[in-house]
Amino acid sequence: MFEILFATFLISSQPRVDFKADTSNYVIDSRRMELIGNVSVIRAGTTTESELTLKADTISGKIDGLITAEGAVQIEYSGRTATASHGIYDIAIGEGRFDDVKFVEDSWFVRAKVMQALGTERFELSDVTATSCDKEPPHYHFKLNRASYDGTHLKLSGATMYIGKTPVFWWPYLSLRPAGGKPPFRIRAG
Repeated sequence: MFEILFATFLISSQPRVDFKADTSNYVIDSRRMELIGNVSVIRAGTTTESELTLKADTISGKIDGLITAEGAVQIEYSGRTATASHGIYDIAIGEGRFDDVKFVEDSWFVRAKVMQALGTERFELSDVTATSCDKEPPHYHFKLNRASYDGTHLKLSGATMYIGKTPVFWWPYLSLRPAGGKPPFRIRAG
């Protein structure tokens, strides 16, 4: 009896989650679902974290735990939108890993091989490329080994600035406090 009450408490203490899809399959015994076509999983916000919407062609997994998103993956969180090739997300704890991520932040175009969403306003990125140049390929860009954001600080490690394909400057470590409105620094040529 205690186990049932404890499980009910755990599920009831989690944020509400809504599922939408063209087609769905659900296995009651294992609590596994498979959602196909125009899938949206919306994890409601709480007093400490924002609502998260995960969209994909297909999403499968446990209704109250780990889910896998495949095909045209889109993550919407805290007013930001990112795309990814694949994602694994734990609905219960609000954490996940997304591969081949792209997003625009302020005037910056950012790509990362891996993004870890670590709950409330915390992200870690690895193998990152960022530029504010909208040309393809960009006139300049930054390559970073790692980047993390903890809600107040953006921390970069192993940042190399490239003009075209030529490396011109390297920062071993850089910590920025993004303050809306303007980028934290500007680059002027001439």
